[in-house]
Amino acid sequence: MSLKIECNAKKEKFIQSLSCNHKYKRSISKEKMKLYFEDSAFFEKILSKLKTYFYENRSENEVLNLILNENKKYLGGFIELFFTYFLSDNFPKMIISNKVPEYLKENYAFPLANFSTSLESLEFPKINGKIMIKPNLVSIYPYPETTDRGLIEVILRKLRDRNSENEIIIADGPSLFFSSRMSFDNQLRNIAKKFSAKLIDLNRSTYLKYRFFGKETELYVPKELFDINFLINIANMKEHNSAGISGAVKNHFGLIAPFQRLSFHRNGNLIESIKEVYSCLRANLNILDARKVMVCAQQRLYGGVEKLGKGFFYGTDAIELDKHASKILFGDVK
Repeated sequence: MSLKIECNAKKEKFIQSLSCNHKYKRSISKEKMKLYFEDSAFFEKILSKLKTYFYENRSENEVLNLILNENKKYLGGFIELFFTYFLSDNFPKMIISNKVPEYLKENYAFPLANFSTSLESLEFPKINGKIMIKPNLVSIYPYPETTDRGLIEVILRKLRDRNSENEIIIADGPSLFFSSRMSFDNQLRNIAKKFSAKLIDLNRSTYLKYRFFGKETELYVPKELFDINFLINIANMKEHNSAGISGAVKNHFGLIAPFQRLSFHRNGNLIESIKEVYSCLRANLNILDARKVMVCAQQRLYGGVEKLGKGFFYGTDAIELDKHASKILFGDVK
């Protein structure tokens, strides 16, 4: 029996047991995980495959601890995503691509960094090819924890004024504890339908193992990035427990495979990893929505609190946007 079929047979029962029984959330160990899977050999195959694709330099015990220690309270949601990988026919391919994403070759006449209380003056040029909007749909909670759906609608309307026939996709990979079924809510689905845009869950994408020119880090990059000609990064401004701030630069992190994101969060050098991802995948235009901000933490789950902000920062340089926004909103950049 194939691993995919085995996963399919066990998935629902396993997720339901984790989601409904609190004792599973309090005390998880390798032996208990094997028991929940009701098949030690099956569980070992899962660990082995994870190790091969995402944690090449770690032992299987280290892989297990990374998974289980991430957030036991939301383990059920994490496992749902975990299973998604093995159920997919497009499991990340071990390919080092020599092709440079087309959007990285494009230059458009946007400012490096600009501040405005509205986006009335923002206009999009005629774009040749496919357009991707990368919002921040990290959780199921509303703005400012996630991207304001109304802002996505405004951006789509402005894009369609000059690009009525272009294919537009709205793509993001939610946090490991929330599935796209929760993060891609009905309001977002209706907006996408209204403007003939397609919603894509990057957590379910085919990822190519890619080494960018002059970089040592190999990134798992979704295949969609190799098919687009223009990338718009829509970020929120939030204080972040591990990175200091989460803004336009950090939002690029959602463009890599979720298990690599998890690995980078746990490697003790998160800020450098964020910079590396941004330097490789930088968007053509960044829009940092700071009308409201999250302080104390990046999500309500971790103690984040909503606070009134200042307006919009937008431009081609995400680092400058984050610096300006941080200084205005939080006083300084750490």
